[in-house]
Amino acid sequence: MTDIVVNPLANEQAVSSAQQQKLNKTSRQNLASLGRYRDIWTSLALLGLYVGIFLTGRQFWDERYYVPEEGFGYYLGMTGGIMMLFAFSYGIIKHQGRLRRSGWLAKALRTHIVFGILGPLLVLVHSAFFIGSINGGVALVSMSLVFLSGVVGRYFYTRIHFAINHTKADFQTLRELFESQKHQTLLNYLPQGFEQTRLQACRGFWSALQALVFFRIQAWWLWRQVRAQLGQQLRRSDQFNRRLYRHQKRVLKRDLTQYLFYLRKLLQFSVYERIFYFWRHAHVPLLILLFVSGVVHVVAVHMY
Repeated sequence: MTDIVVNPLANEQAVSSAQQQKLNKTSRQNLASLGRYRDIWTSLALLGLYVGIFLTGRQFWDERYYVPEEGFGYYLGMTGGIMMLFAFSYGIIKHQGRLRRSGWLAKALRTHIVFGILGPLLVLVHSAFFIGSINGGVALVSMSLVFLSGVVGRYFYTRIHFAINHTKADFQTLRELFESQKHQTLLNYLPQGFEQTRLQACRGFWSALQALVFFRIQAWWLWRQVRAQLGQQLRRSDQFNRRLYRHQKRVLKRDLTQYLFYLRKLLQFSVYERIFYFWRHAHVPLLILLFVSGVVHVVAVHMY
């Protein structure tokens, strides 16, 4: 009877290889959730919904249906206002360390997003789609600006937060993922200084934005360079044949696509992180304006 010899080193290498493949797949899926294309359409759909409701209401609303001062119209405004107050709670919880650590922040963010969408829509219907008093007009315009700013900010948010676990990305982590996915064979075909120039561009907003705008053109040019260099190298070899050329070209294209995928995410993150920073400082004054104008409007309605 022949003994079966098990090589523990081979088993460990196989397990390590499987774990690495799983890690690479998880990292790519997590990174792919950073700035998905469908987030653009979601933001456009929300803006289209708001504008569509306003235009439809302007066209078909009649006071025989409801009026803002009483009944159905009044309770629409009250419900929408309460929802927006709950949406404000996210800012309070975000700056309370104990609540943040207790897990309330993620729930507050979901509440902020959902109520920040439904509340303005209800108040828009409550307004009967026209500006009456001055304080009501200021409140309606302020709410519309906050809604627009919130939808835009949500888009920026998805560009720097992982959709899988809603944690904020950081440049160092993305850089490590990028470094771990590079193939040495591909690096031999890249033009000298190509990678270093793009990574240096990530340090500044305008340089990163410029590199991102022209990224697709540069990627097309880079693929032509790599393909031409591969062809020249194989033609100088004694083992050149079409089948080998097609195989290596396919492998290089796969590796280059993955390489550019990670590099583009680095540039995107560098641009949108700075945009999100400026947006956040512009969004807060609009929230304060909405809160003050909303309180004035409610007080004026019930006093007069």
